Amino acid sequence: EPPAAEPEPRPEPPARLQVRAVARSPVLEPVPVGDWPTLAAAVPTTAPLDAQVLLVAGEQGWPLLCFGNRGLGRVGAFAADLCGDAGAEFRRDPEFPARLALWVQDVLRAEPVFEPAVLALAPRVEPRAPTPAEIAALEGLGGAAMQREAAPPSPAIAREVRSLVPEWAFGALALVVLLALAERFAVLRGKLV
Repeated sequence: EPPAAEPEPRPEPPARLQVRAVARSPVLEPVPVGDWPTLAAAVPTTAPLDAQVLLVAGEQGWPLLCFGNRGLGRVGAFAADLCGDAGAEFRRDPEFPARLALWVQDVLRAEPVFEPAVLALAPRVEPRAPTPAEIAALEGLGGAAMQREAAPPSPAIAREVRSLVPEWAFGALALVVLLALAERFAVLRGKLV
């Protein structure tokens, strides 16, 4: 009989990459008490000179978490797979959701705050009763006919029309047309003489 095959040696798990902070930033809050979580793999890369490198990975110090301005916006890059096995220890860290929220918030566009519309001044609901299509849909959902109350008669809809054109604009338009006609007449008369 042939000798029994020796079991294949298991490959050793790859060495974990240490993660270090190289700058202080509110984006890195909450800072871990001990070391940062390690990664199984990261993309060996370099960062542009104008990028703000916050975290590096491995002995070579590959940029891991970088932020920078591009055009009118802001971009962020994390040079590892957070969703796979490589980032499992990072995801298991209890502070990871807070850190991820800060990273995303740092690249979001700043939105101006607008004043909300004041609805208390002139509230109006149109139509005053459900439409026939809405009644049919509600009856289909409820399985029974709805009790229809007589809707009060809707008053005539009053529209307030405001003119965006000042009152003197029509006079100015007539003056411009008269000047154009006078110029045309002067040009034609000059050619005849």
